[in-house]
Amino acid sequence: MGKELLVLSHITPTRKCEVRETRHLTVSFHKEREFSFPEDLSKKLRTFISKVPVANDAWENLKFLRVLHLEDIKEVSSSICKLILLRYLCIRSYNLTSLPQSISQLYHLETLNIEECPKLEKLPDDIWKLTNLRHLYIAESTKILKKFGRLHSLGSISPILFLGEEEDGRGIGELECLNNLCGHLRIHNMERVRDASHVRKAKLMEKGKVYKLEMVWKVRNADEGTNTDYSEVVGALELPPNLIELSINGFPGVKLPLKEWLDNGSSLCYLVEIKLQKCRNLEEIPAIWHIQPSLETLEISSMDKVKLLGGKCTSTRALAAPRLKHLTLRHMRVLEEWVENSTTTPNSFPFLEELIVEECSILRIAPSDFPAVKEIKLNCVGKEGVSSLLSQLSSLVFLEKLRVKNCRELSLTLASSYPSLKEIYISRIGGLDMICSSANNDHHDAPSYFPALEKLRVEKFPELNLTLTSSFPSLKEIYISKIHGLDMMCSLANNDPRRHHVPSLTYLYVNNVPEFTALPKGFLQSSSSEHLQSVVIWNCDKFQGFVDVEGSELPLLFSSNLKRIKVVLCHNLESINVRGLTSLETLEIAKLRWRDWNLPL
Repeated sequence: MGKELLVLSHITPTRKCEVRETRHLTVSFHKEREFSFPEDLSKKLRTFISKVPVANDAWENLKFLRVLHLEDIKEVSSSICKLILLRYLCIRSYNLTSLPQSISQLYHLETLNIEECPKLEKLPDDIWKLTNLRHLYIAESTKILKKFGRLHSLGSISPILFLGEEEDGRGIGELECLNNLCGHLRIHNMERVRDASHVRKAKLMEKGKVYKLEMVWKVRNADEGTNTDYSEVVGALELPPNLIELSINGFPGVKLPLKEWLDNGSSLCYLVEIKLQKCRNLEEIPAIWHIQPSLETLEISSMDKVKLLGGKCTSTRALAAPRLKHLTLRHMRVLEEWVENSTTTPNSFPFLEELIVEECSILRIAPSDFPAVKEIKLNCVGKEGVSSLLSQLSSLVFLEKLRVKNCRELSLTLASSYPSLKEIYISRIGGLDMICSSANNDHHDAPSYFPALEKLRVEKFPELNLTLTSSFPSLKEIYISKIHGLDMMCSLANNDPRRHHVPSLTYLYVNNVPEFTALPKGFLQSSSSEHLQSVVIWNCDKFQGFVDVEGSELPLLFSSNLKRIKVVLCHNLESINVRGLTSLETLEIAKLRWRDWNLPL
C-alpha cells in the first residue's frame, strides 16, 4: 500500500515506486532541475505541489488530478486542459506573462489563484466559460477579464476588482448576476462609472453575502469632481443589506448620500464601521452617528472642504444615545465646528472609548462630554478646539491613555484624580502642571491622584514647570526629553521623601534637559526603587550625579536589580558610586570632559 502523502526532494528507484502509489505529492528539487512524471504513474494522484519547473508533457497521465500548485514556471503548457477534473489551480511565478487559452476548458475548476504572478497582464478572453469558478485571485497588475459577469458561481474576487469600461465588458454592471459574492468586495477605478444606470444594473442590494465593501476613486485633478456629476452616480447605489464595514476612498463629488443610505430602518442594520477618506470636494458630513444605531467605528480623514461636522440631525432615526465607540478625525484642515445638538442629544457619545483628533488646526468648537472614553489622542488641534475637547477632563474616570501633541498654545493642568489613567504622553504644548495631591494634605499616606499611571512621557517644551507632590505607586517608565527649562525634580525632593517615591519604577530616561542637575532623593531610596533596572542620562550639561538636595553624594542604592547605567554628554558629572549594585551589567560613561575618574567598586 502506497503513502497518502509524499514529499520528494530527490529521486531514487525506491522513491519512483513510492510516487506511483501516492495520492498527494510535493516535489522540491533544486530549482534548476526539471521534474518529469513516471510514464506508468498511477491514477491515484489527486494533489500535486511543485516548487520546481515541470515538463510540458507532464499532464498526459494526470487526468484525475484535483489540486495543482505550480511555482517558478515560465509558461503553462496548453495540454493543461487534459486535467479535466481539476478543482484548484494555483500558480506562483514572477516570470509568467500569459496563460494558454486552453485553460478555459477546465470546466470543473472552482478556484484560480494567480495572485503572485505580477507580470501576468491579462487573462484569456474565454475564461468566462469557467462557469463553476467560485474564487478568483489575481494580481493588482492583471486586467480583469471581459464579461466576468458570466461567472455566476463566483463567490470572491481578490484582492481588488479593477473596473474597466462598461462597453468593454469590464464595468460595474457585470456584477449584476454575481449574487454569490461574499466577504470583502474591493472595487477600484470607480471614476470610470459615469452613468447612474450602470450602478443600478450592478444590483449591489442583492449581494447579501458581502459584509465589507470598499469603493475607491482615483481622480488626479480635484476639480474633475465638480465638473462630473459623481454625486448622481453614487446616489444610485443601493448598498448590500448585510454590510458590516463600508469604506469610501477618494470620492470626488460634492455630496455623498450618507443620510439617504442610512436613514432606512429596513437596511444596513449590521453596519458597525464607516471610513471616509480623501473625499476632497465633499462639503458636509451629517451626524451619521445619530442615524445608524449599530455604528461603533467612524473614521473621517483628508477632507479639504468640510468646515462643519455634525449639526442638527433631522433624521427620523436620530438616536439620543448612539453606540459609537471609536471616532477618528484626521487631516481636516478647514474644519472649524464640530457641533452637537445638545437640546435633543444631551449626551452625544455615552459609549465612546477612543477619540483621535489630528491635524485639525483651526477647530474652534467641539463637544466635551465623553463619559466612557478610555483613550484620547490630540495632535495639531486648534487652541479653542482642544480646550473644548478637554474641558471635562477631570471627570473622565475611565480614561487610560492621554496623548496631546503640537498644541503650542494649550496650557494643560492635571489637578484631579484619574483612577484609571495608565499612560500620559505630552509633547509641544504651552505648559503642563501636574498637581498630584492636595496642597493641604501633609500626611505621608495621602492618596495618589494617579494610582494606575505606568508611563509618563514629556518632551519638547521650551520651558516646563511640573509640580509633582505625590507618590506614583504604579509608575514604571519616566521619559523626559528636550526641555530647556525644567522645574520638576526639585519639587519631588522635599522634606518628606516617603511621599514622593516611585516603588514600581523600572526605566528612567532624561535626554537634552540642560537645567536637570540631579536625581531627587525620593528616587534613590532603596525602599522606593527596588524594581529599577535602567537609568539613562543623556546630554544634560548641569547634571552633577546622584546627589541629595544639599549636594552630598548618595550611594546608588537604587535596587539590587539595576542592570544598566548610561551617562552621555554630562560635562559636570564628577563621580558615580556603584557599590552594592550586584546585578549591574552595563556601565557606560561617554563623551565627558576629561577628569580623574574614581569609580569605587
